[in-house]
Amino acid sequence: MELATTLSTWQGRQAFDEQLAALLRTADFAQADADLTGWLRACPSRLAEICLGIGADSVTIAGWDQLHADFLKTEQSPHFNQGQDCTAVNLGLINRQSIDRLLLQPRFYNENEFPTGCADRDVCLAQLDTSEAGQGRGYFPGKALDIFGLELLVRTLRASQHLAVAHETNGGVASNDYIGLILADWFLMLRVQQAIARDLAIHGMPRPVPVFVGVDRVDRPMEVNELDYGVFFRSVYLAPANDTQRVAAAEILRLENEASRTAYQEATEKIIDDFRFRRKSIRGWWRFINPSKRRLFIEYAQTQDELMALIWEQPIGEPTWKMHNSAFEAFIRRVREWREARQP
Repeated sequence: MELATTLSTWQGRQAFDEQLAALLRTADFAQADADLTGWLRACPSRLAEICLGIGADSVTIAGWDQLHADFLKTEQSPHFNQGQDCTAVNLGLINRQSIDRLLLQPRFYNENEFPTGCADRDVCLAQLDTSEAGQGRGYFPGKALDIFGLELLVRTLRASQHLAVAHETNGGVASNDYIGLILADWFLMLRVQQAIARDLAIHGMPRPVPVFVGVDRVDRPMEVNELDYGVFFRSVYLAPANDTQRVAAAEILRLENEASRTAYQEATEKIIDDFRFRRKSIRGWWRFINPSKRRLFIEYAQTQDELMALIWEQPIGEPTWKMHNSAFEAFIRRVREWREARQP
């Protein structure tokens, strides 16, 4: 393939992208690697130099234990359609202007978004453009995974993206810099796909599920002043079950639950401290000192009482700042008991 002429037109670029996408989608990484490496060497540029220095094993992904924990936590959530099993996972590559690194954003799907498990990769590939999981939709996200080893390539690509607007230059012949940009976009995608496929074979998932891999794009980029980089691509891999990571995932969940309980208890004490502060401030505020401000503060304090009554769905009685000490302490006990009964 003569890239200087092929990549000088929009139609040629589309055909080139389809060829690379087909190799990656069928997981023919060896052929994709050989093709891209050969083209990079034949069309020297700064981006080509950087790509040729990045081996497949130098790209790593961190956060698989957390992904397992989020998988299990999602299934335990009462909001995940009454405890349905997770039937698919989507990993969306984030290569975005506002984020200085590459991330994979996980999303989890149940029977509603991906009705049946899939044990055949070809069947899953056919569902990429039709299933919710294949399109990266859904509203059960997990914590992002970090991708390491491509930092210099990412920075250089982002600084070179202005070249991508020129599809026909130099009389229909693409420059090496422009060719390097297109090759580097696909080289980055190749290395990410290789790392995902490799790590999924090692780490798996809590149960065997299809893992759809795509690109997480910003909605309405002009409105939010955001920019995505790189090519758009989707594929799927079948993750095996891995019971050995359940111990690590369970420990992550235990620590998260403990932190959540601590934060909830601290929030409870903050609510109580605020009631005490308002009561003490009003009772210690002499009537003839800034009386208008005192009235405003009393109105504010009583509004907080009314909000508490609305949340409780029961009356509090007289304003808390007017309560006798014993009545106020009884109110505080009610607040604490009410919060404890609803602790997640």
